[in-house]
This record gives sequence, structure tokens and C-alpha cells, in this order.
Amino acid sequence: MSEEEYDYRILEECDCEVITAFMVKHFVGEEPISTHLQLSPEEGEMLFGPYVKNALWQKVSIGVYDKATGELVGIRINFLGENQDKLQPLPYNMEEAPLNVQQFDQILIYLFGTDMAKSLGTSNYMELFLVAVRQDYGKKGITTELYKRSEKIARSRGIDILPVACTSAYTLKTTTKLGWKAQKHVNYADYVDPLTNKNILENMKKPHVVLTVLNKSLKYD
Repeated sequence: MSEEEYDYRILEECDCEVITAFMVKHFVGEEPISTHLQLSPEEGEMLFGPYVKNALWQKVSIGVYDKATGELVGIRINFLGENQDKLQPLPYNMEEAPLNVQQFDQILIYLFGTDMAKSLGTSNYMELFLVAVRQDYGKKGITTELYKRSEKIARSRGIDILPVACTSAYTLKTTTKLGWKAQKHVNYADYVDPLTNKNILENMKKPHVVLTVLNKSLKYD
């Protein structure tokens, strides 16, 4: 990957519509759990759209643009722990959402609980919530660069810890290579959905076999 090919910039609130549409197409449409649970574009936007909106005003998320075409080709959505209490609530009642949306929400709760600061023991964190890159721009080092730039942002703000959940074998490989350490994991086949008491993630498409929470500590670096 040539640095001259891509423009990386901090995303802002005014980018919300474009970033949400990109997220729906290139994250919901490709991420292992979303595809396994058969989230529709509308359901994906319902679940993840509020997260995108809450993230962008914090100005720690990153967009990647092809300099030759000006097209958006990748995103990294991040949250600051210091803003946890300032996030807007969901604009709907989760209990009235489609079952697969509720099930994905339960997976998010399983990963970090309902209070991430409490789970981590500090509010001085930056959560790397989701990453998406257009398939035709895959294997160009963009995902790796987004992790590196996110870490750089965190260091510039004096952040102590970078938590991330990896649902894909590919992101797990990338984060491990970059120094993230596994804290919690569950094999997809063993995960039990609390809403139905069923193993809803059995038969996940290979090579995705495990759901992993990883942290990278910056405190003593």
C-alpha cells in the first residue's frame, strides 16, 4: 500500500449519512455474525446506525478515501470511554426490535456488559467498535493502517487501553499481529443465545470459528 494512494481523515457528524450507508453495505453485508443472522440492510442500520451517529461527534473515527477517485473505501468507528454517559439512547425499544437484531445486541452485551468502563476498570479507554473496507480494496493494508492510526489517536489523547471485539478470523489475525491480547473468547458453536437458549451461531462460515475480546494496554508504553 502506498501512503500516496489514500487519504485518511477524522470523520465528523456531517459525514453520518454517507458513513452509515457505507457501514450497512460493507460491514453488515459482510461481517460474519450479521450475515449468519441474516440481518437485512434495514435491520443493520437499525442496530448499528445509532452507534455510528454517537461515534462521529467524538471525532476519533477514521475514513479512508481513494485519492484518485475521491471514493470512500474504508471506515474505522471508535468511541471514547470518557463520553460513555453522553451517548444518545437508542431511538426505539430494543424489546420490540426484530429477533435477530435483539440477538446481535445480546452478543454485544455478552462481550462487554452494559458498562464497559466497569468491565475494564477505567473510563480512560477508546473502543475500536467496527472496521469495514470495500472488498475490492482488500489485502492492501488498509485495515492494518486503520488500527495503527486509531492507536496513534489514542496515544495522543493519553488513553490507557484499547478494547476491541473480533468477530472475524481476519481481524483477529490483524489485531494479534499488532499486539492486542485476548481477554475473553467463545467458540461460535458454543455460544448460547439468552433469548432462545439455542446455539444460534453454529455452522458459522469458515474460517470464522471464535468470537474474541482483546485489549491493548497503552498505560505503561
